[in-house]
Amino acid sequence: MDSREFETRLTALRHTGRKLDAIDLAEIKAMRNCIDECDEIARLLCAAIAQNESAKCVASSLATAILAVDNFAAARSEQHDSTITNDGTIDAWGWSDETPEGEMSWRVTIRIIEESDL
Repeated sequence: MDSREFETRLTALRHTGRKLDAIDLAEIKAMRNCIDECDEIARLLCAAIAQNESAKCVASSLATAILAVDNFAAARSEQHDSTITNDGTIDAWGWSDETPEGEMSWRVTIRIIEESDL
């Protein structure tokens, strides 16, 4: 889910007149935080690509890090792969059909930290 789809769903929910409880509000906050993290990772990746460097980012969970990489590669219509290192970071990279054999279009290292530290 991207930020536009999320906002569309929130707008539709608002128009139903349903009263949201604390659980609903917590889920909305968690989804919004996830989208914000994915957007920040994508922004840092774009900046690193412009400098022909590897990006270094943080995420609050493994799931968010992988989602961010998946979304970034999909938005660029590229293939990607990733691995989890011994220290718990995610190394991910992407390539397109035009990328020379054995090279990458982009690379990112995402360190997983506690959500309260973000």
